[in-house]
Formats: sequence, C-alpha cells, structure tokens
Amino acid sequence: MKKYYKAAIGFLLISLAIIWYRDQHLSDMAGQMILVGFRGTSPDDATVRDIARDIHAGRIGGVILFSIDVEQGNQAGYSPRELRTKTKSRNIQSIDQVRELNQYLTAAARRGGKPVLFTAIDQEGGAVIRIGPEHGFKTPLPPARDMAAMNMDTVADLYYKQGQKLSDLGFNLNFAPCTDVDINPQSPAIGVRGRAYSSDPERIYEYGHTAANAMARAGVLSSFKHFPGHGSATGDTHAGLVDITNTWKRDELRPYATVPATSMVMVAHVINGNIDPENPASLSPDTINKLLRGQMGYNGVVITDDLQMGQYIITMVYAKHCGVQFWPVMILCCLGIICSIPKIWGGLPTAR
Repeated sequence: MKKYYKAAIGFLLISLAIIWYRDQHLSDMAGQMILVGFRGTSPDDATVRDIARDIHAGRIGGVILFSIDVEQGNQAGYSPRELRTKTKSRNIQSIDQVRELNQYLTAAARRGGKPVLFTAIDQEGGAVIRIGPEHGFKTPLPPARDMAAMNMDTVADLYYKQGQKLSDLGFNLNFAPCTDVDINPQSPAIGVRGRAYSSDPERIYEYGHTAANAMARAGVLSSFKHFPGHGSATGDTHAGLVDITNTWKRDELRPYATVPATSMVMVAHVINGNIDPENPASLSPDTINKLLRGQMGYNGVVITDDLQMGQYIITMVYAKHCGVQFWPVMILCCLGIICSIPKIWGGLPTAR
C-alpha cells in the first residue's frame, strides 16, 4: 500500500510541477508581449526601480523612452510648441544619462534570466525625434521626404550611422521607418510633417527596406508603419480614431508586400471599412489575422500604435470590445505599446 501512496504522491508532485512550469511559461510569454512607457531618468527614481522589478520578474518585455512628457503637457494645456520647453523631460536628458538608464534596465532582464529586453525609441527623423542636439545627439535623420531626394547609398549610410548611435546608447529597436504612402499631402499626421518618402508605393518599398536593413547591420531592429496605411487620412490618430474608408487605396499595402526579418509591423488606429467596418485596424482580426498574416503571408511581430493615444479613446474601445477576441493578453499601460506575437511563439531574429 505504501508503494501506491508514494507513486500517487510522486504523480501529484510531477503534475503540480508541470502546472507551475506551464503557468510560469505563459506568464513570461505574456510579459514579452508588453512594451511600456514610464516616467523617470535614472535608477535613483522610484518609478525606474519599479519598472526594473517588473522587467526582472518577466512582467514587461520592453520599454520605450521619450523626451517630452506629452501627457502632462496636455493636462497643463500646453501647445505642441510649448511642450518642448515647458514640460519636464520624461526619460531623456543627455546621451550619457540615456546610456546608463538603458544599461540598468537591460541588466534587470539579464539578472532575472529573461530574454533580451526591447529598448525602443521613436527616432524616425524630421518631425519625429526623441533625442536630439539638445541632448548631445548630433545629426538626427532628416525628414523622409527630404531623404527621397537622395540616392539609395546615401540613405543607407544615414540609417546605418543612426543605428550605430542608437545602439551605442543601448537601444535595440527603433520605431522607423514610416512606410505610409503620401496620398494626401495635407494629412496632418503624415503629409504635413514630411514623414512619407513619396506618393509612389514602389519607392517607399525600396526606401523602407534600405532603412531597415541598414539599421539591422548596426544591431537595431525596426518597424514598418502604419499598416494598412495612414497617408490618405484627413485626421490625426493622436487626437482619436480616424476613418480612411473613402480615402484609402489598396496600393498602400505595397510597402508591406515583404517585410525584412528584422522589422515589426506597427498597425494604425484607423477605421478602414474596406477591410473591417467595425474595428480600428490596430484591434481588427480581419486586418491583422486575415489580411496581414493570411493574405499577405506576414509571420513576424505585429505591434499596435500606442493604445493610449487619442485621449484614451483607443484604450476604451480596446477594453470594451476587442481584447478577448484574438489578443493573448489585455494590458493597459501608460503611454505604452502592446505587442501581438504570432500564435506559434517566435520573436525577432537577432539583427546582424
């Protein structure tokens, strides 16, 4: 009889161990799908230490650094021009400080035995620069529209050097290039700000691949954005959901026909009734699973644009309607970005 008791206890312990391992594994997988923003500039800040503890525990898979605290500035009623001068820096003060901050956070993942932490920045160039000359970061990229007048070798060299500088500061992910087609030059988020290379989808395809491959050679991953196309929009998704049903053209998918292995695809907060009349693209199974993955064959990482853009409208839609339909985890984070990994768990290949 004792023999049977021992066997039963052994079986129970093994079962419990399997359940524990499965839950831990799922928890770590979920954590890898969360990339967040935070406040703080050094390990001396309690907020930074809190983030490091979450990274160490596997609850967070990546961070994104900002120079301007847009949220506080908006609450104070500052204009976009005033944000740079009147808000306290969110994460970025100088290149040495940024390097130390990234090293501290990266070490937290390493000590916890977790995968390499995504350390991200929005260093697109032109109007979208998070670290610039005022921080000691010389010669950030020019606007995409200006780069389109350069030959491809020059563009590759610019992105490679930018990647080297970012890598030296501890960044391994840059949310660039912008691969939107310049259909509407008056589009407030894209055309007006010179963020699109061209109105020709083929040229954007070429420039996007050149940019991604050059940054990858420097050890920095990239992100094609904003799927399925934001260049025709008459509104700005930073202010809320934008409907592109009547302005979008199928040619806007061309830049995503093939995506380099070292690039993610960022999905926009746009309603496109040609694909899904009910959900914004960033939360749409039809857009992500059927179109991008199914029809276009993309099997890499998909990442939403910031879910707390648009005065929290996206977050409210996400929480109320879409989270449980096809997302493995639902996490709402302050000025963060949530990552959707394919069902067959993968991740990004190492940039070389």
